[in-house]
Amino acid sequence: MPEDLVSIIVPIYNQEKQLNDCLNSIVKQTYCHTELLLIDDGSSDSSGRICDKYALEDKRIKVFHTTHKGVGAARNLGLSKANGTYIQFIDGDDFVISKATKTLINTMKRTEADLVVCGYTKLIYHLKVYNERLEQAGAYSNQEYLCNTLIDPGDYYYGVVWNKLYKAEVIKQNQILFSPTVTLGEDFIFTLEYLKHIKKVQVIQDKLYYYNCENEQSLSRKRKKTIEDCKEELRNRKEIYKYYKNCFQQLGLYQEKKAQVNQYWLMYYIRNLGYLRREFKNWPDPMKEEWKKILNNDNDIKLCLKYISKEKYLIIKIRIELRTSVVSVIKRFSN
Repeated sequence: MPEDLVSIIVPIYNQEKQLNDCLNSIVKQTYCHTELLLIDDGSSDSSGRICDKYALEDKRIKVFHTTHKGVGAARNLGLSKANGTYIQFIDGDDFVISKATKTLINTMKRTEADLVVCGYTKLIYHLKVYNERLEQAGAYSNQEYLCNTLIDPGDYYYGVVWNKLYKAEVIKQNQILFSPTVTLGEDFIFTLEYLKHIKKVQVIQDKLYYYNCENEQSLSRKRKKTIEDCKEELRNRKEIYKYYKNCFQQLGLYQEKKAQVNQYWLMYYIRNLGYLRREFKNWPDPMKEEWKKILNNDNDIKLCLKYISKEKYLIIKIRIELRTSVVSVIKRFSN
C-alpha cells in the first residue's frame, strides 16, 4: 500500500543563517513520501537562492518566490499548492529531528486522530530549554483540548502550528486559512478554526521540533519595541481574542468557562507592566505613562482583572518573573 503524501510548508523570510540547517533536517526525514513547499516571502538576503539550490537537488521540493506579504500569506500560498493528505508546517529558522514527520503521521493513523500535537525544544542563545508539559500524552476531544488551552492560551505550545500535524481534507473542506490582517498569533487563530471541525486530538510528549527563539523578524520577539509596536501587538491580540472567545461559544463552552476565557489577558498585562521596568526602561517617562494608561484603560484587560483574585494575580506574576530571570541568565552567560 502506497504511503500517504505529507505536504511540508516552509515560509521563509531573510533566514539565510539558519535555512540550511532547516532544509537539511527536512530532506533527511525517515518518512520520504513528502513534498516540500518552500515559500520565499520576498527575502532580500540569499534565502531565495538557497531554496532554488535545494530544489535542483531534490525533486520533492517546489519553490515559490513572492513579494513580502507576511508569514500568514506565505502559508496560505503553501496551502493552495499542497497536494498531500496531511499538512505539516516548519519555520525556516527552525529544524526537526529525523523521525519527526514519521512519528506524527504514524501517531495520527494509529490513533485515528484529526490533529496530533507534539513537544518541542526551545533554543535560546544556542542553549536548549525544554518546554513545560502543558498536557499529558493521550487522546482529547476538541472541547477538552480547547479547555486545556486555558492553562495559558498565550503559550507557544498551543499557539503555534509547527508542533502539529493537520488533515488537508479538514482544511480544504472548511476553507481554513491564516488571517491576512493578523501579524502576531495567526497560528493560534488557524488552529482554533481547525478545532471547530474535528473530534479527536492526540497529544504526544516526543520533542520532535527545535524552535529558535531568537528570530527578531517576529513582532513578539523584537528586542527594541516602540510604543507603536506595542499598540500593533495589542491590536493583534484583540483579533486573536475574538477568535478564541468565538471558538468557546461555537463549541458550547463559553458560559461555563467565561471567567477563565477572560483571563486570556492576564499574562499579557503582567508581562507588559514588567517590560516597562526592563525592555522599555529607556523609553521617555511620558511614553511609559502613555502605555501604562492604555493598558489600564483597556476594556478587555479591565474585565479580565475583575475576575482575578489578588492571590492568583501574584502567583502568575511570580511565575512570569521567574521565567524572565532564567532567560536573562542564559543570555548573560552565552554572550
